[in-house]
Amino acid sequence: MRALHANTQNRHVHIVVNKIDPETYKAIQPAGRWTHKALERAARKIELAQGWEVEQSGFYSVVDGKLIEKNQKDEPAISSSARDSEAHTAIKSAERIAQEVAAPIIRDAKNWTELHEKLAERGIAFEAKGSGAVLKIGSVVVKASKASREASMSKLTSRFGEYSPRPAELCITERTVEPIEQAAKKEVRGEWERFKAAREEYFKDKKESRSAVCEQHKNERASLRRQQKSERDAEFTGSWKGHGALLNHKRSVLAAKHAKEKLNLADIQKQELDGLKLQYPHRFVSFKEWLEREKDQNTLLAFRYPHQGSIHGSGMRSDVQADLRAFTPTFGNKGGVAYSRDGAHAEFIDYGKKIVLGRKLDEAAILAALQLANQKWGSAIVNGTDEYKKICIALAIKHNLKISNPELAKDIENGKSRTINQHKQEADTPVKNEQDKQTVFNQYPDDTSEKYELDHISGTNNPKAAYLAHYKDIISRQSEGEKPDFSRIDGMIGVRLRVTGYSQGQIQSAIEKNAPVMRREAMSEPDFNSKYGSRDWWRYARETTGNFVFGLRGLSQYEQSVKYRPRLMKIEGRDSKEERLRELETRAKEAQEEQGR
Repeated sequence: MRALHANTQNRHVHIVVNKIDPETYKAIQPAGRWTHKALERAARKIELAQGWEVEQSGFYSVVDGKLIEKNQKDEPAISSSARDSEAHTAIKSAERIAQEVAAPIIRDAKNWTELHEKLAERGIAFEAKGSGAVLKIGSVVVKASKASREASMSKLTSRFGEYSPRPAELCITERTVEPIEQAAKKEVRGEWERFKAAREEYFKDKKESRSAVCEQHKNERASLRRQQKSERDAEFTGSWKGHGALLNHKRSVLAAKHAKEKLNLADIQKQELDGLKLQYPHRFVSFKEWLEREKDQNTLLAFRYPHQGSIHGSGMRSDVQADLRAFTPTFGNKGGVAYSRDGAHAEFIDYGKKIVLGRKLDEAAILAALQLANQKWGSAIVNGTDEYKKICIALAIKHNLKISNPELAKDIENGKSRTINQHKQEADTPVKNEQDKQTVFNQYPDDTSEKYELDHISGTNNPKAAYLAHYKDIISRQSEGEKPDFSRIDGMIGVRLRVTGYSQGQIQSAIEKNAPVMRREAMSEPDFNSKYGSRDWWRYARETTGNFVFGLRGLSQYEQSVKYRPRLMKIEGRDSKEERLRELETRAKEAQEEQGR
């Protein structure tokens, strides 16, 4: 059985082969498991043809563009966790360093002393552990047998005799992290160095911030203990003889008061730690994601396709890269998060309840700030000059973002109506050239004397509630006993929310919050945990929204669904006066046509 899928950026085929004997119900392994090697040969040839990174594990390696069968006894495979780490960070794993650096040294060493000295020169320590041996590479410990099967303790003692530990006076040279092969290329290395420095700075800031918060919490708890002790000492001084009942009462009341104070402090500190986790997620962006934020595609293409050339345009599309994805956050000491494209100059700063932009009226920075505000708060209030507000209105209309200024509502609504009418006309009129598809913005002065703010506002439209309304509508239309396809439903709801005006960030958030809830309600707890217990809902929501709802496949559904916008607005319970008037006009026209017949 085979199936062609287009649910990612690359079309791909899934092939299912049945190897179960219908009579014995046993798996067939024809010709001594030759299928494993045949499949791997095919995979390696595809990697070479496509210019992808060649997988180093398995039966074959690639030398000068040719497949060479490995000697499996001499070359241990790099573990999947190490390969995943390399793919994410573009940093050589300790296992790969053990194979590339330590293995030749161990193989050529004549005795224990030479082995320890040569390894120490390369920043590696060889130590006995239990009945085996390990290699210490920086702060990472790797089994010696991961470097080579000849590096096991039993093999080495048979060569060198009884194990001799490293002399205490022998110093280990400090190792620096190294890029993997694709990132070591001269056209990629510079950007990788920037990525490495930013990654190290991120985790350094994260560690320092957490240490500072934990120290603050420790001092707050100690201060509360001293305060409560002082209250107890002051309350229970003197003799209470003959007043036992009153003493018990006071003790109970004061103990309850102190317990509440501790609980309140614990809640406050937990919220601060949760806020720190949001500010510093466990995962730093991957090197690939880092490169995708850059305007110049040359580095990204050189990294992703190291073995082949590429043909591409002279620049990135402005509607793809000139937005929030092009900006990198930097965490400052004054509570703000600065966003910049060059790593140095902050173009806008998020202070928690407001986002402040710099003096330049840069459309990309304003768009990124609006996208961040819509993601955080659902909509935004903008303050600034008339020129600044004009840019905000144009960007909100083009990118389907929400601005809640009452004085701007009419301009935004009129602009959206003109855009919808223009799209309808374009659908009926052939496009003459690519320039007809582009939106030209007026140029505004580069410098003003004012700053502009995007303030938090709680909008009347709730994407999470809208998700639930559409979910109930879709489920109600299914046949009785029909098993829901939850992933398909999430995609349908996402397209509907896009039609009714929600942004990509809002739709992603709605799917992330509601998708697990809907599945949990429709399934037993054991079934839910078995199927979805390990799912990363944030990643699922991001992929559903980015790859489908706002991808090529979702575009066709979106275009087909635009005409049903009034009905979809009604499902959400927010059909506007303008939408109702349009519907009444449509009904009146239909009635007139009926009378004419």
